[in-house]
Amino acid sequence: MRRILLLLFMSLAVVLPTFGQQNTVNAAIDATELLVGEQTVLHTTVNCNAGARVKFEGKKGENLTPGVEIVEISRPDTLLLNNGKRWQITRNYTLTSFDSALYRLPAIEVEIDGQKVQSRGEIALKVNTIDVDVQHPDAIRPPKGPVDGVFEWNGLLFLYCLLAWLALAACIALLLRLSAPRKHNKVIVLPAPKPAHAVAIEAIGKLQSTTPGDAEAQQLYFSQLTDILRTYLHERFGFNAMEMTTREIIEQLQKINDREALLELKNVLQTADLVKFARLSPALPEREDSLLRAVDYVRQTQLPDSDIPQTIKRLVPIEQGAENRKRLACWLGLIASVAALFALLFHLCSTLWLLLF
Repeated sequence: MRRILLLLFMSLAVVLPTFGQQNTVNAAIDATELLVGEQTVLHTTVNCNAGARVKFEGKKGENLTPGVEIVEISRPDTLLLNNGKRWQITRNYTLTSFDSALYRLPAIEVEIDGQKVQSRGEIALKVNTIDVDVQHPDAIRPPKGPVDGVFEWNGLLFLYCLLAWLALAACIALLLRLSAPRKHNKVIVLPAPKPAHAVAIEAIGKLQSTTPGDAEAQQLYFSQLTDILRTYLHERFGFNAMEMTTREIIEQLQKINDREALLELKNVLQTADLVKFARLSPALPEREDSLLRAVDYVRQTQLPDSDIPQTIKRLVPIEQGAENRKRLACWLGLIASVAALFALLFHLCSTLWLLLF
């Protein structure tokens, strides 16, 4: 007898924990009453041992029961219980109906390790129609089709795009400037002075365009011509011809010029002296002849091309303090340009997002 009681007690000890760890399925719904076309959520909870193979029934678009459609099925959400020995798996079904009626939702069936387990009982779902005022049919609005959205470009977007391109160009230019090697010297170009013969010939050409009329104009005309020649002699040969008489100039030039060229100049200067002091009034051919003689003399006595001063280039040290200030200004400009570029891009992206999406 004792042996039988002991065996019975041991059997109960083994069976009771098994019943305590059985698989269960529970179902609950958010709303048991809704209007046609509205949605509600059916929550399904499965309690099973860890590692169990669980398979839910039902697919999106199917009917849970005739008249009640499954709109959406969520992904299973698993919660660990009893130190990971038990699982609580939750899955939600979004339901809707387009026919008014009282529906009985069947028990939810879940397959656990090949064994089908159902939830307890059925759930009632009442779907009501929308009340329509049949006494005032004019108040019922007809169906409307989709309305096309009107997309309008914001005029400021083009301005922001232009500013963004300018900021990008400024960033590139400043980066190139900062990446260039530091300069310690700079080249200064000293332009060569205009040759004396070129200045004289140009001045004679301007004088040729004037036409003196009376005696005073004749005197002024030849005074300007002799001044041009005296200035040329001073710059070409280095003596102060402006303060010398015609005779002194000729004596000075006899040491330098050939006799043929000196004869040309002597005729011009003597004619000019006669006009200024003897009131000579030369005719047009004589004036033209004096100009041509002056030009010939200048061309015969001009410097050779090899002796004409050329443009001079010099290397001058750059003050490093000024160079450092320039580089600092470039760095500050680069930081400001980058900040402006990012601000403009952020504003453009956010504006386009609001317009397009």
